[in-house]
Amino acid sequence: MTTEQVMANGSTAEEPGPGSPIQIAEHLAGELWQLTDAWNDYAKSTMGVPLLRVMDEIGLQLRFALGRTPIRQHLQHIENARRLLISVGYYLQLARKRGLVKGKLVENLQGQLFELAQH
Repeated sequence: MTTEQVMANGSTAEEPGPGSPIQIAEHLAGELWQLTDAWNDYAKSTMGVPLLRVMDEIGLQLRFALGRTPIRQHLQHIENARRLLISVGYYLQLARKRGLVKGKLVENLQGQLFELAQH
């Protein structure tokens, strides 16, 4: 297998390519990591940690959905990921209101969240 991976349940699925929801989620998680790295310790622990955990969970749910044969399981993981997008948007708005993030950056990040939600 060159571009395939073996899933935990023994099934195979192609590795997601550029522009896939998983790749977008991973890219966004990296941007959020760099953003929160510059925050002070209090902001990191109260806003940064929950924000990054939610974003990582989105990527994890999308990975779980990859290769799921029963459509019900696949859709459940996709639904979980989409539900978590709301939390990321909420944390970004709070960070903007508290002066941790500039308005243009929040708009850019929310645009990426919207793109992820469209997939």
